[in-house]
Amino acid sequence: MQKFISIIFIILTAVTAIYLVNEIYHFSIKVYAGISNKEFIKEVFYLLIIIEVMFIGIKYFSENLHIPKRYFLYIGITTLIKEIFIHPEKSLLYSGAILMLVIASSLIKIVNIYSKEKEKPPLFEKWFNYY
Repeated sequence: MQKFISIIFIILTAVTAIYLVNEIYHFSIKVYAGISNKEFIKEVFYLLIIIEVMFIGIKYFSENLHIPKRYFLYIGITTLIKEIFIHPEKSLLYSGAILMLVIASSLIKIVNIYSKEKEKPPLFEKWFNYY
């Protein structure tokens, strides 16, 4: 099953890289033709989202075939921040979503700290194991 998932991530990363090259090509054509500042910022932000998705595939292999949940939350937070720049009229809605993602990230961090402390043996057990 792990090999199958790895193959899927290789394909996903390759397709995302091809899509990124295609989008950069179309972006350069739009910039050369002349686009508005808002459209330029929108295109740059969408290119950054594509790059973030591609790096998730790369991170999967660098983290020994595992993607920590916090990376998805970080991508969600940065994407929502980018959306605030694109659609400022919805900034209150996006801010609430960012707050929820930050709370979720904090809860995951607290649970990870608590579970690591729970796995450690008490101090006196370490002393008795040496004798």
